[in-house]
Amino acid sequence: MKRTRQQGDPPLPRRTRAEMIIRSLFIQATNNFERMLSLGFLFALWPVVKRLYRTPEKRREVVIRHLSFFNTQPYFANCILGVVAHVELDRGENLNVEVANIKNAMMGALGALGDDLFWTGLMPAAALLALVFYGALPGYALVGAISALVVYNVFHFWARIKLFNVGLRLGRRVTSYLKMLRLPRFAVSVKVVASFLLGAFTVAVMWRAIQTGFGGFGAAAAVGGAVLASVVVQSLGVKPGLCWYLVAAAATVVGVLTA
Repeated sequence: MKRTRQQGDPPLPRRTRAEMIIRSLFIQATNNFERMLSLGFLFALWPVVKRLYRTPEKRREVVIRHLSFFNTQPYFANCILGVVAHVELDRGENLNVEVANIKNAMMGALGALGDDLFWTGLMPAAALLALVFYGALPGYALVGAISALVVYNVFHFWARIKLFNVGLRLGRRVTSYLKMLRLPRFAVSVKVVASFLLGAFTVAVMWRAIQTGFGGFGAAAAVGGAVLASVVVQSLGVKPGLCWYLVAAAATVVGVLTA
C-alpha cells in the first residue's frame, strides 16, 4: 500500500537538503553522451538514498533506477531533484515507473526553458554588463566584471536552491508553481535588457573612439559591423545565444585595440 507523507511528518533535515544542493553543483562532472547527467543526478540524490535505504540490495535498486538517460538544464535539474526526492520519500509502489515518468515529463520542458533563460538570456546580458563598464569606464572594468558575476549568480543560485526546495515540498504539483513564475516572459525581458546593453556598449566604444582619434573610430566601426553581422546571422537561423557570444568576443578584441 502506498504511503504518502502527511503534513505532520518531519521534513527532510536542513543538513541533508544543504548537502544535496552542494552536490548538485557537480551534476555535470560526469556528463557523457550515453546517459548525460544521470550519474551526477544520482550523486546529488545520494543523501536521500542513504537515509531511506539501509541495505546494499535496496541501494542497488535505487542506483539502477536513476542511471537511465537524463538530460536537462543543469540549474533547473534541481527542481526535478526535489520532486524525485519527494517521491522517494513517499516510498510508494511502482517507484521505477513513477520516477521515470517524472524525469521524462520534466527534463525536456525545463531544459528548453533553462537554456533560453540562462544561456541565451542572462549569460549574454551579464557579459555585456561587464563590457559596458569596460567600454565606458575602463578604470572600473573590475567593478563591471564583479557586478556581472554577482547578477548572474544571484539568479543561478536562486534557481538551484529555491526550485529544489519547492520541488521537494510540492512534489508533482510543482508545475503549478512554475507556471505562476512566468519564466518564459522573464526570459524575453532579459533578452531585451541584453539588447539594450549591447547598444550601450556600442555607444561607449564609439565615444572612446572619438577620444582616441581615427584608429579608434575604425575599431568602433568594426564593433558596429559585428553587431550588424550578428543580426544578419540570426536572420539566417543561427541561434541568438551563439550570436551574442560572437559579438562579445569581437567587442573584447576591439576593447583591447582601443585601450
